[in-house]
Order: sequence, then C-alpha cells, then structure tokens
Amino acid sequence: SGNYFYLPAAGFYNGSLSLPGTYGHYWASSTYNSSYAYCLYFYFGYVNLDYTNRDRGFLRWGVQ
Repeated sequence: SGNYFYLPAAGFYNGSLSLPGTYGHYWASSTYNSSYAYCLYFYFGYVNLDYTNRDRGFLRWGVQ
C-alpha cells in the first residue's frame, strides 16, 4: 500500500450532493495548455484521464 495513494469518491455537487461513494473528479497539478488542465475521474468502476477547460470547476462536468 506504500506505492499507492487513495482518493475519496466524494461525489459531486449540483444543488445537492450526488453519488457519494461512487464518483470522484480531481484536477492534476499540470496544465494541458493556457485554458485546459488534466483531470482524473472515476465513476462506478470506470476510470479516465482526460483534460477539460479550467473554468468548469467540476461542479457537474462528466455526469449528465
């Protein structure tokens, strides 16, 4: 376990907390370009590394 780090599946907020325990979305420390940054998200076992516009703030991005 010393070679890993753990991220909580905190859910997302869209007026109320949704999907706690199953959804997480995290910014990376590096940018893609001046407008975009890398992000990691997971949702019911699906994991993805992507990039998105930095002004989104992840209030709802990725879940419709």
